[in-house]
Amino acid sequence: MMETCENLVMMGLDVTKYLKIGEDRLDAWRRRGDARMDYFLKGVDLFRKATGYPVTFHDVLLVAYLLDEQVVSLRKGNFTVELAGGLTRGTMVDQTNYYEVDPEVEGTFRFADQVDLERFFAILDERF
Repeated sequence: MMETCENLVMMGLDVTKYLKIGEDRLDAWRRRGDARMDYFLKGVDLFRKATGYPVTFHDVLLVAYLLDEQVVSLRKGNFTVELAGGLTRGTMVDQTNYYEVDPEVEGTFRFADQVDLERFFAILDERF
């Protein structure tokens, strides 16, 4: 049985993967001399040592969107998340007619298909 989602906005990995926090930004945060930021950065260091992955602000995109909806462009669609595929588990699948250029879509589910990186990092720098 397939569940449908209405009135939702999803920020998937295909846009959040671009939100990696670079060394220049981490260094600037280290120079702040702020105890709360230093505590956060200790967690960043532990995460990077344990995983080898860069810090990527996946969840922060939602907060940025709530502050400024123009930080992403949204596409309306009939999406589902693939849960059974060995290679595709967690992948968003667009179930609208793929062969139509601008298919008519019922429902109100929206999916972020692009992120404005300059706008995102401006929000991050201003608020974080």
